[in-house]
Amino acid sequence: MWKSRQEFEAELIAKAWEDKNFKEKFLKNPKDVVESLSGEKLPADMQVSVFEETTTSVCLVIPRDPDGELSDDELGKIAGGVKVAPEEQARYADNVFTRI
Repeated sequence: MWKSRQEFEAELIAKAWEDKNFKEKFLKNPKDVVESLSGEKLPADMQVSVFEETTTSVCLVIPRDPDGELSDDELGKIAGGVKVAPEEQARYADNVFTRI
């Protein structure tokens, strides 16, 4: 079953939070990790970058510019953000807002 990009990214983040060895591997070679977990071979010229936020750094991503206007549904998918487990939501929000 195919997952949305948002769901796949949320799984990667959760696994990185839970497993320090996975996180280290993901930070060092994200393309291999994405290919391994997705079961898909990415194009040779595709780059995958991962950055870890800290208490003194924030990462913002500008998605690629689409070739025309997006539908409301497409905009909603882009603006959806990362799903965080309910028990982590308060801690995650506190961490985000104290850094910004």
